Formats: sequence, structure tokens, C-alpha cells
Amino acid sequence: RMKHRLLEFLVTEMGFTVFAMETTWPRMLAVNDYVLNGKGDPARLMAGLHVIWDTREVLALIEWMRAYNANPAHYKKVKFYGADILQDTGLGADYVVRYLEKTDPDSLKPGQAGQVLSIFKDGDNRVYGIIYGYSQQECMALNNQMNEFLLHFDREKEAYVQKSSEREWREVRHLVRFLQQFVSYAVAGNTSDYDALDLRDRGMAENIRWILDNESPGTRVVYWAHNYHITAAQYPTYSSVPMGMYLKQVLGRDYISIGFEFNRGTFQSRDSTPSQTPVLIRSFRLDSIPGSFAAAMARTGIPMFLLDLG
Repeated sequence: RMKHRLLEFLVTEMGFTVFAMETTWPRMLAVNDYVLNGKGDPARLMAGLHVIWDTREVLALIEWMRAYNANPAHYKKVKFYGADILQDTGLGADYVVRYLEKTDPDSLKPGQAGQVLSIFKDGDNRVYGIIYGYSQQECMALNNQMNEFLLHFDREKEAYVQKSSEREWREVRHLVRFLQQFVSYAVAGNTSDYDALDLRDRGMAENIRWILDNESPGTRVVYWAHNYHITAAQYPTYSSVPMGMYLKQVLGRDYISIGFEFNRGTFQSRDSTPSQTPVLIRSFRLDSIPGSFAAAMARTGIPMFLLDLG
């Protein structure tokens, strides 16, 4: 509820118009259609999210965004994006295929640029399985195929825009880039977890930048993600660079990392008890811890506030 209220404040008082989460780009396209146009059933759309996001609180947030956008007095609408690169490749490829069927059906024939999309036909696990069985040479060839496919989209831009629109071309091109990000991540994971993590965070930073570059000038974005991803400093024992550092390098003071703390209450998290198989999401209760930062803040008597630690 705290995060929900913070987003309401950022939208109504601070002029934020984009909300994004650490979930994937293709999945959030349908959620965005709901919050903008009321299309679809939000509960069914939520069922496709990662289990940590499929909660009553996030559903309430989506419903609040829809109600806000439905009010004609709010001429600046709030949009919903995903920025992660790990899942929903099959869904992303479906969007690209439908676009090419309209703009360039010949590219989907065997031996043409769009043929690489077939690797995504059975979803993420299929791609992971294929790539983890590849040799270094085969991984390099797949990366080259994805590079060529993206270049194909750029070469055919004028023809594609004539059969669609500039905005649609840019959106579908970024879906191709999303698929390329996923492949690069999976290939890197064959040899180094840290290289893969770095590519994941670099990809999230790139996706946030795409939003800023393709929405109206001055757009403000709030992004929910794990504390590792949003931090603006490198972890001492990690060779990878978090998303926050990449964004800080380009956005400077315009990038602000906000962490949450609470004194007592309940929350949902993974049960990582070794005997817990499979790993489940369950509710935990936290009582106030004497001497903790949260307990000290609670003694101020202020129910919710932001503290600048910069």
C-alpha cells in the first residue's frame, strides 16, 4: 500500500506519467492497453505476471491507473511498461510476426530475415534449452542472426512505415531489440553468470531510456525493481554493473534511487528455507526491532515520509 500511495503522489503532485516494473516488455503491452483504453480483464492480465507481482496490491494499482486515465479531466494519461528482458519471448515474437505479416510477409519465408523468429515459437524455456546446448560457434552465429534481423528492420524502415506508422515501427523494432537482448543474455549465461547479469541490467537501462526517448519531452518514469537493479553504486563482490549505475551515468541527478523501509507489518516473499521444495511465496510478519533504523524513524510519529540520504 505504501508503494501504491507513493505512485499516486508522484502522478498527482509531481507530474509522473509512466509506471514501469521489473517484468517484461511484451507482457505489459496488454496491461498498458487496459490502463489507457479499458481493454481486457486486468485480473487475467495479471495472471501472466511473475508470481511476486501477481498480488491484490498490484491489481489495485492497475485499477487506480485505469480510473485515473478514464477521468477526462486528466489529459495527461499514465502509461504502464515492463523493462526486464528475461521472459515472454514467445509473446514478443508473436507481436513481431503479426507486424511482418502486414508489412513484409516475404521476410517470414524460409531463408529470409524473419526466419530467426522460429527459435522463440515455444517460449523462453525452448530458447534457453537450445542456447545452453549450443557450442561457442553456434552461439556466435545466433547473435549474428539477431544483429542482422535488427539491421533488416532499420533498412526497411521507410517501406514498413508506409504500411503501418512511424510509432508502430519504433515499437515493433524495440520488440526485436528485446528479443536480441534476451538472446545475448542467454548466450552470456552459458559462460558467466556475472556477464549475463550485466547484460540484463544494461538491457533494463536501455529499455528505460527508450521510454524516455519515445514518450513526450519531459516525461518522468517511476520504475519498481529489486534493490540490486536500482542501486547507483556497484556491489563490492560483483563484477557486473547494476541498472542504476548505467542510468546514473546518462541521467545524472535526474536519476533518483528510492528504497523502502517499514517498522512493522506483513509482506510476501519467497520462503527460502532449505527444506521448502518447491520454493513458495508466502506471507511473513515483521515486528518492530529495537535499535533498528525503521524503529527510529517510527518514533517520529510521521506515518510516511521520504528521507534524502544523498
